Amino acid sequence: MNVPVSNETFFTDPYTGEKKHLLVKYSLGKGPIVEIVRNENDQLVLPDDTLISPLQQAESANYEKQLQELREELADARRGQFSILVNGRPVVGPAAVAQEAKNLAGRGSDLAQELLQFARERPVGFPPTLANIHRVHDGFMLRFHKRVETTIYELGEMGIFDYELNALINREAHTSDNIEQIAEKLLALRTRLELKEFEPRTPVQASQSNIRDEWHKLEEAFNGFPRTAYAMWTQYDDDPRLFWLIEGCGDTLQNKSLLAVMEEAGNMLLRTPYFTDNFKDIAKESDATDRWLLGVMALTKDPRKRTGNGTEHGRSYNLGDIRQIAAVSSLACKQLAAKESARLQ
Repeated sequence: MNVPVSNETFFTDPYTGEKKHLLVKYSLGKGPIVEIVRNENDQLVLPDDTLISPLQQAESANYEKQLQELREELADARRGQFSILVNGRPVVGPAAVAQEAKNLAGRGSDLAQELLQFARERPVGFPPTLANIHRVHDGFMLRFHKRVETTIYELGEMGIFDYELNALINREAHTSDNIEQIAEKLLALRTRLELKEFEPRTPVQASQSNIRDEWHKLEEAFNGFPRTAYAMWTQYDDDPRLFWLIEGCGDTLQNKSLLAVMEEAGNMLLRTPYFTDNFKDIAKESDATDRWLLGVMALTKDPRKRTGNGTEHGRSYNLGDIRQIAAVSSLACKQLAAKESARLQ
């Protein structure tokens, strides 16, 4: 029951003009008789808090307990300790991720085959005509560009990416050769996805292999950048620091992307016992990107080369670079993963 305490509710006004109250005695089931008082214009709710609260509190506490247990199980599944199935279909955990990866690999392969067929059916010819150029470029943009872009994002979410592919799909004019390159890149990423492992792990296995696996992931990330990338450094005679500039990836966006991966790797160094134990001075470097580039030089026996010198505002300086910085960084990641594996044995 839920009604207002008013003259209208009870169709009478026993004391006109006076403030009144209502006395109610009731019981719930075979429970005790409860007496409550409500003033005029209050709301009468039966059963009231006197009887319902203990039951609600018990049910609420039980519900919260069950909910917390479910949250913990979901967290364990997401950490890769086990999988959760609904109607026989994995929905959370490594089995679900593996199934999603398998589906994505299939879609990527199908898309690559469609691209190859499209490119081979539409040769630009020599000399190329404007009509043929538009047939290829406009056809790709209309039929494939959005699908390829979506596939790239899906692969990236799985930890599989190639920044050269991003540049290929965003060219101002697409050719048959360019589209075949996109297809080949997709097939290569499909292969990398198929090789990726999504097996369940015990908590101990997960904690032990986590750092090693992170270095392998960063190794793959660096492998996605062109070998033409380099890190240019400047060092002034009155300042021991090296000032860095990343170039050679093909465009500003890719240069910044490589810089972002270097920053991630620099932060990862501080989580790697081998590095913090053996390169304590570099580990103290506050800037993550500088920490990574200094770490790369230490791990790979200083691959930087001096290329020149000069004077600026009365300050003398030396110039140099690390060629193929993405490949050198990939090597450093591989070395760190190997050191971590050895430490865990």
